[in-house]
Amino acid sequence: MSTKADISRPTLPAWRLFFPLAALHAAITVPLTLAVFYHGLPLGLIASPAAHGRELLFGFALAVIAGYLLGPLSRRWLLGLAAPWLVARIGGLVGPEALPVLLADALFAALLAWRLVPRFQAAKKWRNRMLSPLLGLLCLLAIASLAGRLVQHGMLAPALMRHAVLWLVLWRLWRWRPWACRQRPDLLGLMLGYAWLGVGLLLAARVLWLGQPLGGVLHAFTVGALGTLASGIMLRQAILRAKGRPERESLLLPLALLFTVAAVLRLVAFPAGAAWLPLLWASALAWSLAWLLTAWRLLGWSRRVPSRTRI
Repeated sequence: MSTKADISRPTLPAWRLFFPLAALHAAITVPLTLAVFYHGLPLGLIASPAAHGRELLFGFALAVIAGYLLGPLSRRWLLGLAAPWLVARIGGLVGPEALPVLLADALFAALLAWRLVPRFQAAKKWRNRMLSPLLGLLCLLAIASLAGRLVQHGMLAPALMRHAVLWLVLWRLWRWRPWACRQRPDLLGLMLGYAWLGVGLLLAARVLWLGQPLGGVLHAFTVGALGTLASGIMLRQAILRAKGRPERESLLLPLALLFTVAAVLRLVAFPAGAAWLPLLWASALAWSLAWLLTAWRLLGWSRRVPSRTRI
């Protein structure tokens, strides 16, 4: 006769795996990209600016979404989702057009959409239902970009990149209330990330008005806003799940300042003349240090969260 213990299954929160993976991915990818662009390192997946942007969005951002929204999963499901993500990230560095790599990328995006989109379609709260088209769009863009890699040899269409960034960050801007965060240093870091959204929008409006390329301005979003907000949200999630107090995490505000330094250095690098490459490397090192510190704290907090048992 089966007992309750026989039919129970241990589960792990998805963030305990995907958040550290996303942080390490972000920390490693940017320096590797500079080494590919300017020092001849032969890595295929990040061999162009568009490919680099796609990798950060659909390698990094989808991993963050998976960790934040998937909830507790059995070890089998968790490893089953992480495996194609890892295959696509590692295999893509040497063979971005290889069929197993493309299939692994598509499989991860499809599985993520399959697990998440129906859940938010059925949500009662309107703000949660709004996430359904957002998540579906990001996953579809990830899959659509694979066809672009086959057709354009690794180049993602600029229009797809712009829409992905804008959908990822504009949907929550209107609800932000910075005046409520004066006594919360953990929320001040998030507020700084939202401030970068405003800066990015102003810069984007300026370059579009002048008829200039939008690509460089996207770093105000991806470095300043996305880096600050993603790291802050990931750490707050880990701290709250460990029954901690986010306002007592002393690293949150310094992390936001590190991402701000990285964003400023990136935006001023090319107009700086002969110093452009050292400034790019300084920006990359600030970004990577911030994400390595984030990964370190995530691993520390994750050890305080026990595995759960699901019947």
